[in-house]
Amino acid sequence: PYCLRKTGRCIILTDEQVAAFERKKHDDEACGEIETAHPGYLGSQDTFYVGNLKGVGRIYQQTFVDTYSKIAFAKLYTTKTPITAADMLNDKGAP
Repeated sequence: PYCLRKTGRCIILTDEQVAAFERKKHDDEACGEIETAHPGYLGSQDTFYVGNLKGVGRIYQQTFVDTYSKIAFAKLYTTKTPITAADMLNDKGAP
């Protein structure tokens, strides 16, 4: 029997269902998740187009997320350049 974690109910699976679970498990292992050892070990950064403000122009949001602690920082810029990405890291992401 297969027991559901959240409800604790157990059900009987067919051979096809068991095979599907095994394939899914194998796919998850192949893709995997990146493990981080401590805060600051690894971060994720993205640039997002927010919109256009009258008198200012285009606005972009630089976002940085520490993948261990899940703490995020965001900053708004008027340009989408490598300099703004580096500024975000220098300001919030790098110790």
